[in-house]
Amino acid sequence: MAPHNRKRTRRTPDADDEAFDTPDAPAFAPEPAMPRPPSVPLLIAAIGNPSTAYKNTLHSAGHTVLRNVRTHLAAPPFRAHLGGEISAPGPERRLTLLGVREVPLDAASDDGWAFWISGTFMNVSGPAVKRVWDRWRREGGQHGVRSKYGCLVVVHDELEKPVGEVTVREGGSSAKGHNGIKSIQAALGSNTPWVRIGVGIGRPASREADVVSKHVLRKMTPAEERRIEAATPEVLQLLRDIADGVR
Repeated sequence: MAPHNRKRTRRTPDADDEAFDTPDAPAFAPEPAMPRPPSVPLLIAAIGNPSTAYKNTLHSAGHTVLRNVRTHLAAPPFRAHLGGEISAPGPERRLTLLGVREVPLDAASDDGWAFWISGTFMNVSGPAVKRVWDRWRREGGQHGVRSKYGCLVVVHDELEKPVGEVTVREGGSSAKGHNGIKSIQAALGSNTPWVRIGVGIGRPASREADVVSKHVLRKMTPAEERRIEAATPEVLQLLRDIADGVR
């Protein structure tokens, strides 16, 4: 006799039935990671006083730090450029069907930065900074960088901060008596956004003009030089933040 066909039913698990325990499913699928936007090319200009007579003076702390940044990144050596010195990557050489061609870098990393050391006196550095900025944006490909949408960053000494302390501000904010910054603000006008990074050099106890002048124009002591050079990693990180749009 054929077995009796019975309809089988599926048992519903009880809340305490461990045999049916399953991990909770995620409430929603994770969103795919957004691609990182390309970094902004930077022209980083350090202002100070020219010639070896003013090398390693407090007023030229920006020069000292920028040279250290270039060395840290193993960027190309400085060479003469528009009355100052520039370090910029050369164009990449690629083999194409038409032969070897020079292709500008995309500035997707620190290789897209150019460093410029001013060759004019601090208090009148504005016109020189504007000239190199305009040239860099207009002819960036000449230096191997697509710089149409680049950003200008000025590195300078900061009298109002302790030696080696680093600050970052919008370029158009108060110059606080810094004549070099005032000169750049006047040259660039209010329609050019830029960023400035200050490196503290300390202020003397007296605020007399001649005392302050002697302070900023004297050579750094070995201890001051070490503290100013020690600011290099922080300045480098700020530059990367600016390039990435974090600052």
